[in-house]
Amino acid sequence: MREHAAAKLNLSLDVLRKTPDGYHDLVMVMQSIDFGDEVDVELDRGGAFTIDPGQWYLPADGRNLAVKAARVFLEGTGLGASIRILKRTPVCAGMGGGSSDAAAVLRCLNRLTGAGKSAAELCAMAERVGSDVPFCVIGGTALAEGRGGSASIPGTGRGGICTRRRRLSRRRTGRTRRCPCRSWPRRWPRGR
Repeated sequence: MREHAAAKLNLSLDVLRKTPDGYHDLVMVMQSIDFGDEVDVELDRGGAFTIDPGQWYLPADGRNLAVKAARVFLEGTGLGASIRILKRTPVCAGMGGGSSDAAAVLRCLNRLTGAGKSAAELCAMAERVGSDVPFCVIGGTALAEGRGGSASIPGTGRGGICTRRRRLSRRRTGRTRRCPCRSWPRRWPRGR
């Protein structure tokens, strides 16, 4: 079964404070977009979990959020899942590629198994997988707080996107940006 995994944009992002567990409290407005990955999921009656992540540098084991989502959904059933991802969302770009893939797996498995779980039940499972996954299960526009797990839909009034007109200095932003993918370049070219 195929499911579209919509990427997301952070329309605003405020970092509030560091929490005792090492994460940061955030307030952000997220918006899902039409662009994204395609995820194919099949049930495996033998209980195995396999994945083709679509790129050689992405984890093809239990570290992949799509596999984590399948394990959470299917725990206690004796079933497994075979997952194939056609990767279009840029990796490490903050567009929720892995989170949206995991959310697509949850939606697929809900239909494949005929479980009929509600959006709230899927979101509860998604919280066990990753921070942005609950938002990606529902999509649309949402105000997220904390680590991104609690999201609410803002008013439907007219709005716009605010951007900063002036560039930030390198002294304020730093020259090195970290990426969570171990095999991805650690330093961005100077032109960025």
